[in-house]
Amino acid sequence: MMTRLNETLGPGTGNQAIVLALCQRTECLAWMRLALDGMAIVLPVDLRPDEIIQAVGKSGASVLIADFGDQHPGTELFDQIRLSFPDLKVIGVGSLSDQQALLTAMRAQVVDYVEQESPVANLRKAVERVLAEIRQRRLRTGRLVALCGGIGAGSTTLTCNLATMLKAQQPHASVLILDFATPVGDAAVQLGIAPHISFAEAVRNLDRCDRTYLNTAIARSAGGIGVLPLFHEARDLRGLKIADAYQLLVLILSTYDLVIADLGGAAFSDLGQYLQQAADETEVSPIFMRNKSPHATPPYA
Repeated sequence: MMTRLNETLGPGTGNQAIVLALCQRTECLAWMRLALDGMAIVLPVDLRPDEIIQAVGKSGASVLIADFGDQHPGTELFDQIRLSFPDLKVIGVGSLSDQQALLTAMRAQVVDYVEQESPVANLRKAVERVLAEIRQRRLRTGRLVALCGGIGAGSTTLTCNLATMLKAQQPHASVLILDFATPVGDAAVQLGIAPHISFAEAVRNLDRCDRTYLNTAIARSAGGIGVLPLFHEARDLRGLKIADAYQLLVLILSTYDLVIADLGGAAFSDLGQYLQQAADETEVSPIFMRNKSPHATPPYA
């Protein structure tokens, strides 16, 4: 009998997460285990919903990898599992050319779908992202808003507007802008800030990072809004470990009352996708916001 583990869901931590594998193919299960070696313990489960529900309850698993290959499960199976565990995240594995498998996976509400013949790093990255998102939701006390839009569509102006308005409404709340848009640095310019550190620099100093470090190292506007740009120079991103970046985001989201991520032109990056998945609310910037003043009232205020 499996005992419930005190799992730590963040990648790169001492304890390994438990991931369930709904897989009938031996070679596919071996591929999953190779992909998650050192990061998660992969426990195979049968197609019976009662067995899966029992395994989730006993192991404390938050992620199920489902094989949508030759003998893929029906959507009814996932409907039954979610009656008991509505927060269980499902990652699909299968062929991208199999339209029926893709349709079944979509109906099963998978959060990601990985090509079964792809390098093991693809599955590892998908699981890593989902586990990090689960962990930050459990730990954070603040709220995350992601603002998306094309380059030049006004997401940075909207970000500054929103941060200024909410800080004025709640003066004692800690507010941080993640300036991850393209080009990087516009939020700091609009708010009149000269950033002390960048996100990339903080990731490289992750062993020093705690709430005190963030509160003292991140520059703030006259109104008390913090701004953390993605980098000072693009070369700062070279060699960064995505797992370390996820851990820093977990810390940030447990430190600030409100985090607004400006993802204009960067929504499809690894960090952009993670922040959209983790967001409590996602907004798309209308192009007519482009020339608004950063101190103007947002149109939905």
